[in-house]
Amino acid sequence: MGILLEILFVSLIYLLFLIGIILFIIILARIDRELVFQFLTRVNFIHIVITVALLTLFHITKAYRWKYLLNEQEINYSLKDCYLMYVAALFVGIVTVGRLGDFSKVIYLKRDG
Repeated sequence: MGILLEILFVSLIYLLFLIGIILFIIILARIDRELVFQFLTRVNFIHIVITVALLTLFHITKAYRWKYLLNEQEINYSLKDCYLMYVAALFVGIVTVGRLGDFSKVIYLKRDG
């Protein structure tokens, strides 16, 4: 029964991912590209750099927290692997309509043994 549940869950993630991509394409088709380009040309580059740096620090902190929680359960992963697992789950959470990213971490852990 467990493998069937995992297959259903993974299928649901892929279905929601596909729905997310379709919705994204629909949104892109309806936006005014010229207006977006005008907006992007007025953005201050230093704000983008600061934002990316802070977001990276935030994601590394979240990955470290995930590493700590795993270590408490005597599951050992490197910070790099925890970071990759975190950002992959973040991607799944953003793209899927149901925001199933955190649940995808369980599948990654289960597949790894």
